[in-house]
Amino acid sequence: MADQSTHISAPAAVAHACRVCHAPLESTQEWCLACGAAVVSSSRRLPGKRAAATVATLTLVLTGGAVAAAYAALSSPPSPPKQLAQAAPPGVVPDTTPAPTPTPTPTTTTPTNPFTTPTIPTLPKPTGPSPVPKIPNSTPSLPAPTPTTTTTKEIPKAPPTTPTTPEPTLVPLTLKPDDIGPYDPNSVIVSPASNRAKLFDNDEATAWTASANPDATELGFGLTVDLQQREELQKLTLSGKTGGIEVYGTTAGELPPDVTDPAWKKLGVLESLDGEKSLTFPEAKIVKKYDLLLVWFTTLPSSGPTVSLSSLGITVRR
Repeated sequence: MADQSTHISAPAAVAHACRVCHAPLESTQEWCLACGAAVVSSSRRLPGKRAAATVATLTLVLTGGAVAAAYAALSSPPSPPKQLAQAAPPGVVPDTTPAPTPTPTPTTTTPTNPFTTPTIPTLPKPTGPSPVPKIPNSTPSLPAPTPTTTTTKEIPKAPPTTPTTPEPTLVPLTLKPDDIGPYDPNSVIVSPASNRAKLFDNDEATAWTASANPDATELGFGLTVDLQQREELQKLTLSGKTGGIEVYGTTAGELPPDVTDPAWKKLGVLESLDGEKSLTFPEAKIVKKYDLLLVWFTTLPSSGPTVSLSSLGITVRR
C-alpha cells in the first residue's frame, strides 16, 4: 500500500503588503487601511518628498492655531472675580439677597491673519464745508386755547364814610383884673367905674358898677375883655343886674373907635340880666377866632341907668 501523504499546499505569497504592519494591500492602494502608512511602489517611489510636505503642512496649521489662540486670550477682558459667601456671625440674620452678578460686556474678536496685514487705503479729506444734517421739527403743534368766559361778580361798594372830627376840648380861661377895661367912646359914663377885681373875687355881694346920666334913655357903654391870644369862643357867663346886652368880637390890631365900626363882629344878644345867665356861641363851619371881646350895655335896667356885674367867665374850644 502505497504511502499516501497529505499534500498541504503552501499559501500563495502575498503579492503586495504594507511595509509597516504587513497588511495585504491592493495593487492600487496608496495608503494602508490598517495603520495609515503610505504605500509607495518601487516604480513610483520618490524617497522623502511626500513625508516632508506632510510635515510642513501640519506645522503650518498648528502654528496658525497657536497664534490665533494667543491673540484671543490677550484681547478678551479678564473675568470678574467671584465673591465668596461669608458665614454670618452668631445672632445676625444673613442677607439672602444675592449680590448682582455683573454682566460681562461681549467682546467681538476679529480673527486676523498672523502672516499678512492688509493695508487700508486712506480716503481723501473733503475740501468743502461739512454738510449740516437737517433735524426734523419734532415739536408737536398744540391746539389753540379755547377762550373761557369769566363772570365777574360786582362787589357792592361800601358807602363813603364821613371822617370823624375829634370833639374839641372846652377850656375855661383864667382871667385877671388887668384883662378888663372900660369902653366908652361917647363919654356916657358919669360915675367912675369901680374896682375890676370885684369880678373875680367869687363874692356875689361885691360887683363892678358903672352909671350913665340919670336922664339917659339908653346906656351906650361897655366892658372889654382881652383874651391874650386868638380863641374860639364857646360860652360867656355873666352874673349881675342890667338891661339889654350885645356881645362883639374883633381881631383888629387897634381898638375900633366905635361899636358901629366894621372891625367889630356881633356874636350874640342878651335881652336882660338879673342874676346869672350864659350866652353860648354855636360851633361854626368855618372856625372863627377872636382875641378881644366886648360886652356892650344897651338898655336901662328897671332900677335906673346903673350896671352891676358881680362875675364874668369865658369858656373856649381848643
